[in-house]
Amino acid sequence: METQTPQTEQPKQPMKKIRVGALCATIWNNESNGRSWPSIVLERSYKDAKGDWKQTTSLRQTDLANASLVLNEALRFLAIEQA
Repeated sequence: METQTPQTEQPKQPMKKIRVGALCATIWNNESNGRSWPSIVLERSYKDAKGDWKQTTSLRQTDLANASLVLNEALRFLAIEQA
């Protein structure tokens, strides 16, 4: 008798990643009950004391200009995608 192994799902890929400096906005497509909508995750990359790269959602005052650029580009991308 032949047994079937379940197919593993491929990891979900983001719609788009937008980077400016240490900031990255990742745009995801969410789906539920036959509906879909985008969500945006904003993260800042930094190196810890050991020199390893980490991500945080905490922004510094000096990150705000780049955050504005990243979020405006995300808005532009979504406006074009949904047109």
